[in-house]
Amino acid sequence: MPGPGKRNKKPKPSVNAARSLTPSASNAMATIASEFVALSMTLTDSDARDVDGVAAGEDWTGAVYRICDFCHFAGPQYEKGLEESLQQFRYLLQAPRGHLHPVWRISEDTDWDRFLKKLMPLLRESACQRVTLQALQTITRHAGVLVRLEISKHATELIRILENNPSDSTAELVISVLSHTLCTAFDGKVESDEYKPAYPDLLKTLDVTRIIRATVQAALKPSASSSIIHHTIELLYAASMHAARAFKTYPDATKILIAGLSSKDWERRCASLQALICLHTLESVEDREHFDPRKYVLALRNLPNHISRALDDYGAPSCDTVVTTMCTVDFQTAINRAAEDLDFHALGLVIARNILRTEFPIVEGSFQYQDDRGKWVVMDHLPFKMWSDSLPLCSKALRATKVPEKMDMADIIDIKYRIIKQRQRDAMAIGLKALERNPHQGYWYYAISMDGDPVKGLKAAKQGLKCSQLTPHVKHQLLYRAIDYAGELGIEILRQMPNAGTDKWYEGIALLHSAFEDAKTYILEAPPDNRNMKNVLYWYLLLIITIKDLDPDLHEIEDAKKKLEINEEIMRIVGFATPSTKMRLTQQTVVKHYKESVERFGDIIKRAGSAFHDCSHDLADPTSEENEDKMAAWLGNLDLEDRTLNTEEVYQVGAESRISKSGVEVAVVDGEYLSLYQCGWCGNPSASLRKCSGCGNARYCDIQCQKQAWSTHKKACTKEASIPESSDKSTSSKQRAAATPAAWTSCVSLEALD
Repeated sequence: MPGPGKRNKKPKPSVNAARSLTPSASNAMATIASEFVALSMTLTDSDARDVDGVAAGEDWTGAVYRICDFCHFAGPQYEKGLEESLQQFRYLLQAPRGHLHPVWRISEDTDWDRFLKKLMPLLRESACQRVTLQALQTITRHAGVLVRLEISKHATELIRILENNPSDSTAELVISVLSHTLCTAFDGKVESDEYKPAYPDLLKTLDVTRIIRATVQAALKPSASSSIIHHTIELLYAASMHAARAFKTYPDATKILIAGLSSKDWERRCASLQALICLHTLESVEDREHFDPRKYVLALRNLPNHISRALDDYGAPSCDTVVTTMCTVDFQTAINRAAEDLDFHALGLVIARNILRTEFPIVEGSFQYQDDRGKWVVMDHLPFKMWSDSLPLCSKALRATKVPEKMDMADIIDIKYRIIKQRQRDAMAIGLKALERNPHQGYWYYAISMDGDPVKGLKAAKQGLKCSQLTPHVKHQLLYRAIDYAGELGIEILRQMPNAGTDKWYEGIALLHSAFEDAKTYILEAPPDNRNMKNVLYWYLLLIITIKDLDPDLHEIEDAKKKLEINEEIMRIVGFATPSTKMRLTQQTVVKHYKESVERFGDIIKRAGSAFHDCSHDLADPTSEENEDKMAAWLGNLDLEDRTLNTEEVYQVGAESRISKSGVEVAVVDGEYLSLYQCGWCGNPSASLRKCSGCGNARYCDIQCQKQAWSTHKKACTKEASIPESSDKSTSSKQRAAATPAAWTSCVSLEALD
């Protein structure tokens, strides 16, 4: 940029000369001074040291003299000189700034409070308003949190400017400033497992409804630029968590978010989904309804015809209503018999079998008698009072047999007992220990998946789904856990709005797609009266709208909507209330308003451009080696994922974007890269993934996954060919080939990935 050149200092005009300026000259001086603010945004470090303190000068007159002297402009003593100075300032402001440092580098000790106190009053001067907005735009793009928060306190004044001067040029500046500052003001923090506003006192001072209405109306103008639309939508994303009331007051804002689900880029779709879920979070409740399985028995007597037909179409004997009813009858018969003969071994066999068949295998109750005064008293001659307290006695009887199968049953009963008593940590510990004895039982992973850490829970659920000993009920429970964990993790990652193309962004997309694939499996296989079916359908409806390219009328989801209606009706019949969870509220809003939203606001979504302007979306790589490195780095940071991912339409690692049949831009990647960096057994891409030292190609989570995969991998493992012949000639080659990896630890082991 033009610099100060040779430092031949000119004598500064006297104060009297400054005071002798005409009114018009004073106004021009104010204009120059305000434009200096914008110019100062572009000064290099060395220049900044020369003019340090100008922005915090005591008066604008002194600021003008100092900056004009610094830049060797015409002196401001006369109006002609002022006009020339102004022309030169504007020329400098239009100069390329790519090599220049941002505003905060003017001085490390810049007094921002004092600086803003001088700058903000210029918004009220019509001659200075535009250049002041330009300065604020530069500041808010680069300054820190405290500066943005300070500027956000002037949001009302900025909105007033927008309302009084709704031209596109003014709107672009005002909305950009508001977006950058209020995104910080709407930030949140986690307290006691709740996401709360980080600056609640500041939010109370903001008229968010007025802000949203004014910015949206500016964005809806046919002449609105993509920058106006982009920053408006970005502001809606930020406000969705802590300003839900404003969206209710001005519903068009919600419909713009819904229209964002039809965007042609993944960033916009996923950010819109995240915002819609956040919008319904504060008014939602958790799904913690207690259920009495005996209500299933009563419900079977009075099911409507269309519900009975739905159960018959699936296969009534396999439906949860029938299975739970039969297990309830079995348990009551067995517990009555145990009260007479105290045969807890027989009772344990019934309970263990039913635990693997239904979520509610135990009916709580007690044996009582009526005393002389007519009062019901619990019998005290039995070794248990409540029926659930018989479970430890049953597991003890089964464990005493020393039979491996019955020891598994004992562990299953012990896990269920801890779950009933709300001792999930103890249940997990039992599952981990039982896993060492029998790694094929899926129920152990069901217990382990109750970990409070969703990453560990998701990994356990995914590995459990690969077990050979897996009943339909346990499989459905593991699928539900995988869907819920993956969906929540994906939403939480996207809530942080990572830049498109970063590892975190890919991780969020991958997790949501994993939840979608598992939801499809669940809906296809689980009975229509399954208690968790409605929650899975909430996820499915939202994810299919986000991931797939659907028509505005959503005719593609009619079957899923009917399944949801049937399931919710069944739950009402059996006395299972349908709580207003955030997923239920979100899908209701989206499905109800999707067609209207796309028709009304689909055009501005198309004009909005990318959801993240500041990052490059071109991720194509010139070499396969770089491509592989990027995929490895991504999966190295990716916590968990399913190997059954539909890579056809989701990822963009080392691949160009492509246009789907309906015109939606999607990203693709060669599926070989995913298989190369996923666990060869459970399909989990993990930071702790390890490779087979034999072939160097197969990757596994740990030695357990390697052992499970050995029967198929041994044929492809190149190291197997070099396994030395055993000195025992009686051992056949077929017997050696059938051995587990543990038999060849010196040759085929696991190595940590670099």
